Amino acid sequence: MFTPETIATFKAIKDLVRNPYAWPGGYPRFAIMSDGESLCPACCKNEWPLIARAIADGDSSGWRAVADAVNWEDPDLICAHCSDRIPSAYAERDDEPDPDGDEPDLSKADLLFDSNRGQYIPQHFAQEIARDKVTGVSDEQYAILEEGPDNESYWDVWTEVEDSAVLTSEGKTGRLYHDGDVWIVYGESV
Repeated sequence: MFTPETIATFKAIKDLVRNPYAWPGGYPRFAIMSDGESLCPACCKNEWPLIARAIADGDSSGWRAVADAVNWEDPDLICAHCSDRIPSAYAERDDEPDPDGDEPDLSKADLLFDSNRGQYIPQHFAQEIARDKVTGVSDEQYAILEEGPDNESYWDVWTEVEDSAVLTSEGKTGRLYHDGDVWIVYGESV
């Protein structure tokens, strides 16, 4: 039986999947599960059938989401399903070396958009960056990003664009990097 509480939980987790960053501010969100564990937005999306069934049935198998939240200050919050770290709003570990080697050197980067644009950063990218300076982004991807966060494919397409876009500016070539702010990082493998 659906109660106002289960309907509210469905809506909250669906919103989390569509908008992994809270607005305003662009703060990273995650789901709190019935067993107290945390789940990142990507796993919420990938495991939506299990989560939806658990919410509807009210079970406590560990797949029932009970709330969504912002990770304000926990630099060690880990997704219980994929084991990826869930970024925090204010407690990032800038002074520690990157163990995976996947963090770019931002001293070789230019800021494109700061995090105050929140969930609209991909839309602003599609609307404001000159397309003749970008390769690796299709017209279809641009169209979806221009529609904004209400398009259900918006965040998936943005992830694809982050992985494939190559930007050229003043003779330099670089890639996108999104860590709340969006950067063009020069000298990254293109």
